[in-house]
Amino acid sequence: MNIENQSKHEVSYQNELVHVEHNWQTQALLDLMVHLFTENGDQRGFLIDLALNELVTRLLTQQTRELILQCAHSYNHQEPITEVVQYIEHNLSEPLDIDILCKIACMSRSKFFNYFKSCLNMTPQQWLLTKRLAKAKALLKKGKSNTQIGFDLGFNHTSQFSRTFKNAFGISPKAYQKN
Repeated sequence: MNIENQSKHEVSYQNELVHVEHNWQTQALLDLMVHLFTENGDQRGFLIDLALNELVTRLLTQQTRELILQCAHSYNHQEPITEVVQYIEHNLSEPLDIDILCKIACMSRSKFFNYFKSCLNMTPQQWLLTKRLAKAKALLKKGKSNTQIGFDLGFNHTSQFSRTFKNAFGISPKAYQKN
């Protein structure tokens, strides 16, 4: 970032330049970095280094997750995580039954949670929500109604779907569909 001309130009983050999706935590980190680049505190360099390390860690975690999932879909032999991921993806509208997932993975409950989290860096419930929201975005692009999408993806109420979508993406489903 060029800060020499900061008095002439306001520094701002532009969402459309990012080629990967990120969550509110990554967005908050990017906002913090923009702020750090524009201030002149004594520990500015140190704080920028810390924020950059956190950003790299988050991006590598996301990339690792995508690689694991890519491999899970391409291999013929079934690893426990592959079977669990496929089961969740085929049952997006159903409530998550951890006991079934543990049976699919042939693991105890505690081992399953540790294994799942180590592979995908999120809990099974977070994974299900991520997949539901990704599918919701695709359905919104196709013009389906919010109510129908919410119920098709297992949300109990339309307001629950709208609130969850807005928390994840910072925009309501209706506004997303209009854009």
